[in-house]
Amino acid sequence: MSKLIEGDMKPAGPEIVMRKPIFIFDIDRVLFDTERFYATNFTEYMGYPGDAESLNALRRLGRLVIFSEILEKDPRDFQLKKLRRLGFIEHFEDEDIHIHNKKMSKLAEILRRYGGLIFLIDDNPEIIEEAKRLAELDKGKNYELVVVWMKRGNYAKKAEEEGRAWTFSPDETVSSLEKLVAKVNERLGAQNPTV
Repeated sequence: MSKLIEGDMKPAGPEIVMRKPIFIFDIDRVLFDTERFYATNFTEYMGYPGDAESLNALRRLGRLVIFSEILEKDPRDFQLKKLRRLGFIEHFEDEDIHIHNKKMSKLAEILRRYGGLIFLIDDNPEIIEEAKRLAELDKGKNYELVVVWMKRGNYAKKAEEEGRAWTFSPDETVSSLEKLVAKVNERLGAQNPTV
């Protein structure tokens, strides 16, 4: 595990020395209740209970980043609109919002760009598996990765309906941001939980 110290993030040999962890979030089914949006004929922009407080807690612990995907028919502005409607946009600096047409093709670039201790939070098993593969290839470079599966939405439902286990192996599995905060506190060795 990386050592937390005061100062800027920088590699220090095989040990990663940094000030604060990085939290990289997908939007759909992680911050935004996409199933509810579909069920209400695209009218309700909703998050999940407790997410605002949890984002505040995570922001106190580290830097928040968006890494999301758009479909060709959806402009980038649509993803930003979701964040605005949820009241979450102010948690993210402009330079920390990455929305791409093909997210998978930008994953390595994002991980290497931020460095340090990174928590990648996504609902898509393919992204999780690729992130784990990249972290293994990059072992000893400028980042340490903790991959978190947000087990909600269509991928979680599909796994339950089909009664099969996914072949990916996240470092952590959570069903809410509140549970993520608890896992982060455990990993960082926090004495007093932030939520």
